[in-house]
Amino acid sequence: MPELAPDDGPAKRHCLMRDFARGFGDQALRFVRIPRMAILLVMLLALSWLGMDIYRSLVLTDIPVAVLDLDNSHISRTLREYLSSARELRVTAKPPQSVEEAQGMLTRGDVAAILVIPDDLSTDLKHGRRPRVLLAVDGSNIVIGKNVYKAMAKAVGTVAAGVQITYVTRLGEPKDLAMGRVVPVVIEEQFAFNPGTNYAIYVGAPLLFFLLHVFILLCTLTVLIPEASGVPAPPGGEPKASIAGRLLMIALLCLGLGLMQIYAYLPHIEVVAQSAFPLVLAMLAAMVVLDMLMAGACLMVLPTSVSSMQAAIVLGMLSLMFSGATWPTDMFPHALQTVGSVMPLTPFLKASQVFLNYPVAWDDMSGYVADFGRQAAVLGGVIMVAAPVRHLTRGLRDRLFRRGRPT
Repeated sequence: MPELAPDDGPAKRHCLMRDFARGFGDQALRFVRIPRMAILLVMLLALSWLGMDIYRSLVLTDIPVAVLDLDNSHISRTLREYLSSARELRVTAKPPQSVEEAQGMLTRGDVAAILVIPDDLSTDLKHGRRPRVLLAVDGSNIVIGKNVYKAMAKAVGTVAAGVQITYVTRLGEPKDLAMGRVVPVVIEEQFAFNPGTNYAIYVGAPLLFFLLHVFILLCTLTVLIPEASGVPAPPGGEPKASIAGRLLMIALLCLGLGLMQIYAYLPHIEVVAQSAFPLVLAMLAAMVVLDMLMAGACLMVLPTSVSSMQAAIVLGMLSLMFSGATWPTDMFPHALQTVGSVMPLTPFLKASQVFLNYPVAWDDMSGYVADFGRQAAVLGGVIMVAAPVRHLTRGLRDRLFRRGRPT
């Protein structure tokens, strides 16, 4: 074996740096030159903004409801006015004239709920009896149904309590004791992480980070699987330094896109990061790196590039469900809990609920950092074990193919 010249080391380093820079620059140009890559980037930006624009009103408003008032008393009219003043509700201008008509409006989807006020409502309230009203809610959309029920039930309860307090004071009960007799317990509501119980805050950030998560997986696979980008690899394969440059460019791009989502898109729905920028940057960087490791693990474990791409896409699309953002992970079967625990999106979404809503310190994020570390160990271990096995089996397959090929 010939000895290396003294200057071979610097020349080799120069060659590596040249390949690295070439891969970095070429990957950046691919988002401009290659249509499918440009479309992928534009779709992320457009869908992220569209999602925030959909939820910009923060809460559901003007949900159509109808009131069938069979009592037509001062109390029932007060109740109708109270319902009309609720921001979530819009009482139809033309009320139904019968129970059958009201049921038809609900069945056709003209309204989301029907409130039927019986003809003895005011009489029962004034005489201290417990009146009943019928509230029929369209539960086909759980978000609309729960918001309508909450607003209408609150209106009915408030008006009923006011009438009873008036009645009790007329019977001689002191005003300072009347409230305690009619409403003995008052609940003071305080919702952590989402004090306004806004649906946008609940779903807005997870939606953005889910889109970024899928984008990272796809972009990483276009580097690891060259044909996925539409540009085949050169004969003999691409230099490893060039691949490393491409991956670094993807990581920095995704990190920048994530910061744009947090500091430009989320304020559109009044979600402003409360924690320091270095902490937010570190949490986001952890998700980007883990997503790239996840893409690499899919490529190493599965036998073909096509199956790796398909598996990564399927797992990426299911990651929002597995993360617990839409349904508590404690309610999952144990097997799905395990799958969700190795999804990089899962700990990041949980951590984002903290650093977006509270000015937390590094110590407060130690549990999430530990989750990131465990995921990195698992995904990195999978790659380290599967990579040599994949290389060995591919070499054996190639030799067998060449041996069995006719001459």
